[in-house]
Amino acid sequence: MFDDVSGILFWDDIYNQAYYTLLQEMRENFWTPDEVSLSQDTIDWGSVMSENEKELFKNAIGILAVLDSIATYFDNIAVNYIRDSAIKALMAYIAAMETIHNESYTYNLASLVSRSEALEVFERPKNNEFMIRRNRLMMDLFDDFMEERSVLSFAKALVAMAGLEGLCFVNGFTPFYHFNRNNKMFGSGTIIRFIQRDEVQHSYAQTVLVRDILTQYPELNKEEFADFVYDFFTKLVKLEQEFCEDLYKDTPEVDVYEVQEYVGFRANLILDNLGLTKIFPAKKNPMPWITAFDPDNANNTKTDFFEDKESNYTKTSQDKNDWDDL
Repeated sequence: MFDDVSGILFWDDIYNQAYYTLLQEMRENFWTPDEVSLSQDTIDWGSVMSENEKELFKNAIGILAVLDSIATYFDNIAVNYIRDSAIKALMAYIAAMETIHNESYTYNLASLVSRSEALEVFERPKNNEFMIRRNRLMMDLFDDFMEERSVLSFAKALVAMAGLEGLCFVNGFTPFYHFNRNNKMFGSGTIIRFIQRDEVQHSYAQTVLVRDILTQYPELNKEEFADFVYDFFTKLVKLEQEFCEDLYKDTPEVDVYEVQEYVGFRANLILDNLGLTKIFPAKKNPMPWITAFDPDNANNTKTDFFEDKESNYTKTSQDKNDWDDL
């Protein structure tokens, strides 16, 4: 995928049709923020959300905005590095969807707070010591690739991206499902389910790329690389679990231990997609309450880490239509 090519993309003549299938799946799930009504959320915000809940909401939005900003930046770098035209097209589409996610955070927060308060929320992560430590683990791998662009450093950066998209978003998503289970902020929850469905697909695509690299460049497919992956996720899960304690410190109704186990569960899913052994205790979803909101379980159609496209989400402009009908 890094050899010189003509640059002309003919989808009927690509070496691996899996990349076209991935693109089709993502494209069929396309959405934009203004398709979701937030009118009831605005009412909830002013009438039933406590001050602690509002703080959790804002912190969660800040977390997501940072992660999607990082993802957009790296995905565009990946587009420039990969030479295979089909994979370039897939990564370009992923980068474009990350910008829509970022747009949704602005759309969501702007419906609830003033512009000045929203700006303050987006600045918060820069001063959060837990987020800084967590993000540094991934950013170091991105920096390594930027400083010395090689197939190996790129593969390691992709592992970090799989963790960012398939695991680190967990702490940002869970608060919204927590609000939903308490019958609050359902419009925001719908947007988050759209985003989570995308991010799980993106994380899966990163793991496909890593496995493809190790197949095309067997000299990299050594025990040392597997050891790197295990070490990376061991550290990432620990940092994410510490982050959980900080994020939910004022939300006693959220079982922090349960969320921490869920983090390990998500890491196991990524390891499985990389063809490696699950090393964390939770082999099943340890948060049964989240199944009503988590798109992993929508319509009971999901059979593995890669999301099926079926879902019951409703857009503002159409009542009770399945996503496939839109």
